Amino acid sequence: MKSAFLYVFLAVFVISPISTIYAQSSLLTKEENIWLSSRNNTISVLPEKNNPPFSFNDSSYITQGIFIDYIKLVAEKLDLKIDYITARTRSDVLKSLTESEGDYVSSIEVDKAKELSLDFSDPYSTFPVVIAVRKDYSSHDGMTLDEFNNKSVAVIQGSAISSYIKSNYPRVIVEEVVDNELALQKVALDEVDATVMNVASLTHLLSKQSMRSIKVAGSITFDLKMAFAVPEGKAILSSILNKGLNQVSAREHQDIIDKWILLPNEKHTANSFFSGIAHHPGLTIVIVILVIIVSTVLIFIRRKMPHIHNHRKEIGTNMISELEQEIIELEHTSEGLIEELNEVKALEQDIKDKLKN
Repeated sequence: MKSAFLYVFLAVFVISPISTIYAQSSLLTKEENIWLSSRNNTISVLPEKNNPPFSFNDSSYITQGIFIDYIKLVAEKLDLKIDYITARTRSDVLKSLTESEGDYVSSIEVDKAKELSLDFSDPYSTFPVVIAVRKDYSSHDGMTLDEFNNKSVAVIQGSAISSYIKSNYPRVIVEEVVDNELALQKVALDEVDATVMNVASLTHLLSKQSMRSIKVAGSITFDLKMAFAVPEGKAILSSILNKGLNQVSAREHQDIIDKWILLPNEKHTANSFFSGIAHHPGLTIVIVILVIIVSTVLIFIRRKMPHIHNHRKEIGTNMISELEQEIIELEHTSEGLIEELNEVKALEQDIKDKLKN
């Protein structure tokens, strides 16, 4: 009887935890699984409270956004729990990442993470950066920052975009603000000439009635790459996050893009999205969003190919064939999106020609 009890004890309290450590995620190394186990398989997420649509508190003070959706997906893929730290300002988040020894996970631009010597994951999303002005501002399509010499441009304080403009366009007067919403308000109130921000934030903020006076005038040769950021010296955590991120499917990537990037009052389908063109004269926004969609598919393809080639023996011939077929289908999808992008560009040009006549 005692022997039977001993076997049960060993199975429940000794063997089970060990099997959990190594079975919970075959994607991770032994070292990574042990590291997570020592932290109760929990990651501490540090969100921003006012950086829509990446991370922000809604009217019920619930934190949501692109970053939150991605970190939830990664946690699900790796069977991890999430401990949400109270949402903070951007400056407080950066301070915690640079000065704390905690195992925090937040979201930050790759260029900013490099500047602060933080460890970070591969980008989970990449967004074009555009120039926005008032609709009555003297402008033309395709404006560049060279045309804003000695003019004021509002950007987020301490952001990667701010650093980029200061380094490459020293004659542009950079006015730093706490968030993108304030930047757009300054444009709307004619307090600055323009603002420069990523298209994800712009489309989200343009849904507000007070922002209807804003239009896109051009873009810059800088893409905002968003990644998971962790304190310096926590490379094992960024490695874990990367492995979870690599399991996110193209469909899941697309669902997040559709949820947060589509223009307001439109259903999350391609047909209704394009029907919204008639109600939103800024076709440039539509084109930029299509670029995001195409980029998302292509990023997924590039991320999957090395994994297939590096693990041919483990995966097996049949699985490789299935994965390669999936990639072929994704490539066809991206080609179709590029065709739609060209059609929208042609439509925009046709409208411009008719307006001239």
